[in-house]
Amino acid sequence: MLTERLVRSAFLTTAALIAVFVPASASHAALLMDPPQLHTMVQAADLVFRGEVEEIEYAFSEPAGPEQVRIPYTFVTYRVDEVYVGRADGPTVTLRFIGGLYDDGVFMEANIVPLFDVGDEDLLLVEGNGRRICPLIRNDQGRLRVIDGRIYSEVGQTCRIAADGTLLYGHHHALPEVLTHEVDGRIRSRTPGPRRATERGESMTIEELISRVESVASASSGMARFESADPHAAFEGPDMTPVPAPAEPARHSTSAAPR
Repeated sequence: MLTERLVRSAFLTTAALIAVFVPASASHAALLMDPPQLHTMVQAADLVFRGEVEEIEYAFSEPAGPEQVRIPYTFVTYRVDEVYVGRADGPTVTLRFIGGLYDDGVFMEANIVPLFDVGDEDLLLVEGNGRRICPLIRNDQGRLRVIDGRIYSEVGQTCRIAADGTLLYGHHHALPEVLTHEVDGRIRSRTPGPRRATERGESMTIEELISRVESVASASSGMARFESADPHAAFEGPDMTPVPAPAEPARHSTSAAPR
């Protein structure tokens, strides 16, 4: 289908722009304007937990309206090892992310969305599961990867937390867990671009991270209801209707008025 191919091509080259079509919560929008602060991220989350990826499934959204197309999504199921904020709805939770596998084997990827593999261990700060295209606080920054007992960003940078709670990114490590991703039984390479380094030290340990998370979690955190996503239930994708360009402001003449 020509329309679907065009949308797929546009998505592959400008994937982050799709976020414009999906309203973010007020708390999430405010977070994106500021440097990452652990206490703010934790308190804005519906659920903060540590777990391991057990299963990955793909499903298509229903078209949002006339002239719309199906969009592939990825459903990631985690075994829940420990919850720090909110309540999981069972021993596993399933998160829904935009992007995934087309029937012809093409993988649609959004640069604001993490990629997951079975066996990955993470600490996740979740918000808006089933509503947002990436149900993590600050998109991929809401995933803190646990590799060999230490914490790394989605793109493999060391992570530490400053005394004021700011999340600091450091040296980029060429970790196999980051540089490869399995899709439908095939291994594909990744070349994620690191963020600007703000820290030279070694990554914090998972124990250090948990201690900081527990110290800022409060009784009022995570009161919003969390529900796992169901890859077998119908759901509507984002509205991809083109938006007209804003009108140009009227031009005012600078010539002198006649006398």
